[in-house]
Amino acid sequence: MQLAVRETVTATLVDELAAGDLDIVVASLPLGHAAFQEVAVFEDAFLLAVPRQGPYADLAVSSAADILPEALLLLEDGHCLRDQTLTVCGGIEPRRLRSSGVTSLTTILQLVAAGQGITLLPEIFLETFPIDETRIRVTRFSAPEPSRQVGIAWRRSNPRATEFGRLVTSVSDCTTRPDQASV
Repeated sequence: MQLAVRETVTATLVDELAAGDLDIVVASLPLGHAAFQEVAVFEDAFLLAVPRQGPYADLAVSSAADILPEALLLLEDGHCLRDQTLTVCGGIEPRRLRSSGVTSLTTILQLVAAGQGITLLPEIFLETFPIDETRIRVTRFSAPEPSRQVGIAWRRSNPRATEFGRLVTSVSDCTTRPDQASV
């Protein structure tokens, strides 16, 4: 099996998978498309990133639902992580948020480090992106910890479905979660 990796917003992946332009996608589930077979691979916790200095440095938040909308920095419309964060934070209305138009988590983290607000990060992001711990404090939420399911999806009609199932097994077998005590 040959893989070509491409990153884009989930809505585009769903459209391209439905159209047959892609064979499989790795995404946060559910995708909500009846023609897709979706298989969860792992849970991805949401963690809180707070600046070490500035007006939000002493913000104490134990639950995502306690986050103040005016403090929250989000990706721009169209990113599923934005929608997931709003849901996790108790259904904050987008009109109560500061408009940021940010297109990447790295930019959001630069804003957090500068004391401009706080954000939620998927734990998987921290496995590949180093955080400047002198400028940003990353903490876990109290139980029940907010999370999302990450999985693999393909069209049910795809003749390679059995092969994709084996791929899911392989990915599941090699997926490791970070040590929760380290955050």
